[in-house]
Amino acid sequence: MTYRALLPRFLYFEVSVNPLPYVGVSVRKHHPEFYDDAELSDSFNWIRSITAGLRSPGQRSVFAGTVVDFEIPGKKDTKGKGFSGYLISGGELSHQGQRPDQG
Repeated sequence: MTYRALLPRFLYFEVSVNPLPYVGVSVRKHHPEFYDDAELSDSFNWIRSITAGLRSPGQRSVFAGTVVDFEIPGKKDTKGKGFSGYLISGGELSHQGQRPDQG
């Protein structure tokens, strides 16, 4: 079983697009007054909070591996899928190499 898990049987590609980092950088760069007005306190800017956690405007991933259905004998509420393989993932930080909060 272990040796078979190392041999990929599936190849899965994924691409995601997150436009909010571009919006945050663009607003800060082209409309600095609006960006400054979005600061509700010294530590809270609502534009920055909307784009927080989305450091990458685009992400690409490739998974080569095996997907296995599993369940635990005697337990009907425990079922699922197991993934074993190799994952390569990458993306850009943001527009012109800036994070949204660094605009």
